[in-house]
Amino acid sequence: MDRRRFILLGSAAFVGSSMPAAAGLPARQLSFRRRPANGAIEFSYSLLDFAGRKQNIAFALPSEVVQQARRQIVFSETAISRHVEAALRDAALQQSLDISIRFNRRDGGFGWSIEGRPDQVEVAMTALKAEEQRAVQDYLERNFLASQGNLVSPDYARLVAHYHPIVDPAAQAVAAAEIAGGTAGRLDLALALIQTIPYDELRTRDVESGFDFVTPPTLFETNKGDCDSKAVALAALLRSLLPAARTIMVLLPRHAVLGIDLPARGGDRTLRHEGRQYLLMEAAGPAPYRVGTLFPASAAEIAAGRVERIVALGAPLAGRGD
Repeated sequence: MDRRRFILLGSAAFVGSSMPAAAGLPARQLSFRRRPANGAIEFSYSLLDFAGRKQNIAFALPSEVVQQARRQIVFSETAISRHVEAALRDAALQQSLDISIRFNRRDGGFGWSIEGRPDQVEVAMTALKAEEQRAVQDYLERNFLASQGNLVSPDYARLVAHYHPIVDPAAQAVAAAEIAGGTAGRLDLALALIQTIPYDELRTRDVESGFDFVTPPTLFETNKGDCDSKAVALAALLRSLLPAARTIMVLLPRHAVLGIDLPARGGDRTLRHEGRQYLLMEAAGPAPYRVGTLFPASAAEIAAGRVERIVALGAPLAGRGD
């Protein structure tokens, strides 16, 4: 008897839409510098905020952390196939059955077949199917990935949870800036910092990633990023700056915007999700859009109900208030 299974996960990433047109605000990046110093990399940003005030944001991240972050999000059908195949080969060696197991590659994935007595094939098939599922999940978790059917994408919630303490120096630099307005002022400056980092669709793959996505330290290191990369970085900063707030990522066709459950003003763009109202913002840039204001194409997609998915990026941190 012969039984066969094939693995082939289709990969996908949410890339940015066409770049928004200028929104009539002064916010822009004036300069960017990075330099190594005593086992760390020092970052220095000079920018105009939404009110036209010059702001200098400087912080340092450990060099080792920055280096590791370059390789944090890695996916390809070949890579996951090799990982799962290796796990299945190890599991097959542990089978004390009179069976023959063969592996073969096809179309970027791989297949495996079992030959032998029907009763022993059934036993081996059950064990190897369980090992296959375990190995796929192990690969995804190691690489901060999540899957829905054949769609594989960055695990945004885990990325925010992992990186918010790592990029806390950047959040503290924002908090230390001379800004007015309390919560609103910190949110405005954090958005301006991320939004004015040059927008890039990351199609060159020069950041060692199989996705159009970079982690927050790599976003700072390369001084470029696309919509979901910037949204994750901003959400990570806000976990430190506004720990009592909830954030969501709103995934649209080829784009992503961020939401935070803070009070809205008249005219602000909001989205209701699971009984809460979220104030929306464009992390992508490069055009400046203040909190509560969206690129017209984003607003149109939401108004038309073309929200593909909403990802909760974390509940308020226990024991910490604004």
